[in-house]
Amino acid sequence: PHHRLLLYLERRIFTLRSARHIVAISARGKSEIEELYGPPPDRVTVVYNGVDLTRFHPENRTRWRESTRSDLGIPAEAWLIAFVGSGFERKGLGPLLEAVGRLRDRRVRLLVAGKGRTEAYRDIASRLRLDGAVTWIAPRPDVERIYAAADAVALPAKYEPFGNVHLEALASGVPVLTSAAAGGAEVVRDGSSGAIARTVSAEEIARGLRTIRDGNTQKQSLASRAAAEPFTYAAQVAGLEKIYRLLGPRRPPLP
Repeated sequence: PHHRLLLYLERRIFTLRSARHIVAISARGKSEIEELYGPPPDRVTVVYNGVDLTRFHPENRTRWRESTRSDLGIPAEAWLIAFVGSGFERKGLGPLLEAVGRLRDRRVRLLVAGKGRTEAYRDIASRLRLDGAVTWIAPRPDVERIYAAADAVALPAKYEPFGNVHLEALASGVPVLTSAAAGGAEVVRDGSSGAIARTVSAEEIARGLRTIRDGNTQKQSLASRAAAEPFTYAAQVAGLEKIYRLLGPRRPPLP
């Protein structure tokens, strides 16, 4: 019943029976809404999320990289990939573990910071002989310290409208491995501010991770920060304000 209610509400909103305008948080989301529900394209506008560019900043690496790694038992010389978020299946943790195994690089460590059942994924790590290379922690409010400790952030999602993790990591100067299925791929440049896996497969994810690992760290950090800087809260508010001005006085809903 709960699922049916959500579908009913979704149809009412996206067919404009209970909404005058739809705000999508990515171009991919806009296309998906138009394809599934058929609202006029001019009634769907993309307004990207904003990110706190002060809280999430490359300078955090100088402040917290060493201490965070020490607290988590991660060697200072490790090349650390951070997976931040819950919903392990949807966000591609299984293929990511397989990809880490394919790298065959003893310097590589994976930090999984999220809430959910980890048993199946621990079994994958064990089968791949990655037990000592994966650190599992619960979500934490000071997530900026996780980004400070990381060399790359991986979110090879099977589906993701636009995760805040993408912008938070980029704003922190950390390159992002994402998938073409994620809305966040719209702000990541393959080979510059990260890498985009064309499919959510171990082979493609491993390719993307190698692209980041073998790239110029300083250039990637600068490109990552630059990619996030347009996504301010002010820009988000301005985008919403423009829609409100466009709509003007409220008209009766469509029948």
